[in-house]
Amino acid sequence: MGRERSFGLGRSDGFFQVEHKFNHNHDRLGRFTFSEGGESGGGSAGASSNGQHPRHYKTQTSHLVIPPKLHDRIDAIGRDFQKSTGKTMVVSSGTRSAERQADAMYWKFHGGASGSDYTNREALKEIRDAYDLNNRKPRTEVIAAMANVIQRQKDNNVYVSKHMIDGAFDISPKYINHQDMEKLILIARRHGAKATYEPQPKHVHIQF
Repeated sequence: MGRERSFGLGRSDGFFQVEHKFNHNHDRLGRFTFSEGGESGGGSAGASSNGQHPRHYKTQTSHLVIPPKLHDRIDAIGRDFQKSTGKTMVVSSGTRSAERQADAMYWKFHGGASGSDYTNREALKEIRDAYDLNNRKPRTEVIAAMANVIQRQKDNNVYVSKHMIDGAFDISPKYINHQDMEKLILIARRHGAKATYEPQPKHVHIQF
């Protein structure tokens, strides 16, 4: 094999440094986790486009929304990841509504991230302004203000994230070592996806 490629992921004793205490909202945001040995932590299997359960990934919650057009692509990534590592990919979120996108961006801003990973700078600024203007209010009110902006953008066919147009998902590095995460990024890219590591909160963003 060639020289190992680094993606700038934090490591501690060979494993990712990740938060093990998440706000309960995090599980609803379009993120993924993984389980050892092909078993998920209580998640349900997602339906494939032909109505059958895929063998190579599972969903963490029953209310999670994954558009049919992504089932086969996610399953293909999960299949190759499982072959490479022996671990099963568990999808924790899919398509986001304006409210869930606002929730995701709230925790990103709250954690100190600027949002520079969003390419639509104008849309980002409008949402960030709503956050800054309301951030002394209760969290639910801040998220509602952000969601109003995101919904208005959506009504005008402006989407700050591909999560809102059935084209993206995130992967949490919980219980995944550095080598596995690098393999996942390379596998996703081989399947034609854009895969990038984002540090706040720690996750890999994969989009088509």
